[in-house]
Amino acid sequence: MNEFDWFEEDKEDDLSQAERAFLAHLRMRARTWSCRPQNTELVKPEDGYPYWRAVLDVSVEMEPRSLGLLTLGACFDGTNIRCSEVHSQSYYPRPDDQSRVEVLEATGTPQDMGEIAAEWFERILVRPVERREWWSDGRLTYDYVFADTGTGLVVGGVAGPERFRRPPDRIIHARGHATYPRD
Repeated sequence: MNEFDWFEEDKEDDLSQAERAFLAHLRMRARTWSCRPQNTELVKPEDGYPYWRAVLDVSVEMEPRSLGLLTLGACFDGTNIRCSEVHSQSYYPRPDDQSRVEVLEATGTPQDMGEIAAEWFERILVRPVERREWWSDGRLTYDYVFADTGTGLVVGGVAGPERFRRPPDRIIHARGHATYPRD
């Protein structure tokens, strides 16, 4: 069985000493996270985006698979980081006004930036996420939202207008710290 590392790098990846120090600190903290190493990836600089990206897919486990809710990235160059939501396929950072999470920029030592990025990832991983369900004519509509803000993450099923007209038929805590009791 293969054992995965957090933000696993390829043998040919040419990371600087500062980038390696940043990743070492981030990996150490990631071992306590509520996700698996397979949910992380290290993305190398490429045409169109010149920085390394430590990427984390936030998901919920649904048998027999998981459902991706959003993709986060800490982009770094050895002295600076930018943490934000990133596109789920290209891993390019989303513009600030399109990120559904707090955008964070920092400068410092690689260890400081690793600490800041780890804390940023952790704040998002513990945020409460709810699955809200509506039933209409035997058909299900659902969405996943950050329970603390109502920010939408994923919509599924038959996304009819009934979900906007009435409260959900059922709310299920999906991940993060639960926020009970509800008002």
